Amino acid sequence: MQKKALASAKTLTVNLALIAAMATLATPGALAQGTAEAHVKQAEAFHQIGRFGDAEKHYNLAVKQAFSLGQNNPNIPDVLASSADFYRQRGNYGRAEQLYLQAIQYKKRGVGQEHIDLTNLYMGLGFLYYGEDKYYQAEEQYRSALAIYEKKLRTDKNIPNFNKRDVNLKMAECLEEIARCVEKTKGANDAASYRAKAGQIKASPMGDYYN
Repeated sequence: MQKKALASAKTLTVNLALIAAMATLATPGALAQGTAEAHVKQAEAFHQIGRFGDAEKHYNLAVKQAFSLGQNNPNIPDVLASSADFYRQRGNYGRAEQLYLQAIQYKKRGVGQEHIDLTNLYMGLGFLYYGEDKYYQAEEQYRSALAIYEKKLRTDKNIPNFNKRDVNLKMAECLEEIARCVEKTKGANDAASYRAKAGQIKASPMGDYYN
C-alpha cells in the first residue's frame, strides 16, 4: 500500500513538472517571434522534462538567433552561457568549454575585463574543468572570479544600498571551490586556509574580507 502511494506521488510530481514546462512552452511570448530568449526558455523547459534532444535544438536556435542580430548584440554572452551550462550538465565538456570561452570573449567586449557579470562565466568554466579533473585550470577560473568580487567590494563599499552581503557570500563560494582544487593538487593542509576564510565570511557576511 505504501509503495503504491509513493509511486502515485512520484507520478503526480512528474506530471505537474510536465504541465508546468509545457505551459511555459505555450506562452505567447515564447511562441511569438522566436527570439533567442524565447528559445532559451523553451530549451530550459524541455531540459526540465528530460527531452534533451529538443532542449539542445532550442539552445542551438537561441545561439543562431542571438548572432543574427549582429556581433554587438549584448545578449550573446548570456545565450552562449545558457547553452554552455546545458552541455556541461550533459557531460559534453568540449562543446561547453567552447561556448564558455566565447561567452567570456563577448562579455569582455561588451562590459570590460573586470565586470562582475564575468564571474558566473568563470565559475561555470571552473566547474567544467573540475569535472574533467583539470584542477589547476579550474582554480585559475575561480581565482579570476574571486579577484573581481574583491575589487567590487573595495570600490563599491561606500555606495548606499550596496549588496555587500551577497558579494561576500559569492566570494566565500569561490574560496570553497579553490579549496577543493588545492586539496586535489597540494593536499588538505594547503586547502584548510581557504576553507577557514570561507567559513569566516559565511558566519559574518557583512564584514570586510577583501585584500
